[in-house]
Amino acid sequence: MVGLLAVAGCHQTITPSALPPTTTVVPSPPIPSPLNGAKFTAAPCSAITAAQLTSIGFTRVSAPAAGSTGECIVNLDQSRITIFWDPSVQDHSLNHFYYYHSRGFDTGNHWEEATVDGYPGVIINIQTGKDGSLAGEPLACTLVLGIDTTTTVVIQPDISDDPTAGPWQHDPCGAAKKIAGLAIGNLRP
Repeated sequence: MVGLLAVAGCHQTITPSALPPTTTVVPSPPIPSPLNGAKFTAAPCSAITAAQLTSIGFTRVSAPAAGSTGECIVNLDQSRITIFWDPSVQDHSLNHFYYYHSRGFDTGNHWEEATVDGYPGVIINIQTGKDGSLAGEPLACTLVLGIDTTTTVVIQPDISDDPTAGPWQHDPCGAAKKIAGLAIGNLRP
């Protein structure tokens, strides 16, 4: 099984196996100036603060807290924001996602290239509808952001129609991009 992306609750686990043989590499857009990927992988909660989330309109924000290895969780009233890297993945680069996507492997239910403050990323998953179906308002979004040539930050706001999400209540992908901008500032060397 190659490039399996499973959604468990609101945290996605990305578990690829060895890459199939190829003579062509499909690269992601270049990283303009590498950020501190080592800082992020050592302490995922270094990417965001509660005060920063409050400053962009979230309310009732808990302090970022470590979850399982590689994960930082910020709880709101009825929802959460998860920022993580997956320790089970051997290749943490954005090239990994581009490679699998270009070969038709499952990388999520959505593929939308994004740029945040000059850094390349991809929205790979959007969950809509209160029952998890793909109908209705967007409730969760997963953005994978390249911060250096070997590290991605995965940002997943699971808004769940929560009023404490403020202006992001119906825009989890907008929230993911805004949070990514804050993370970029926090991870500068």
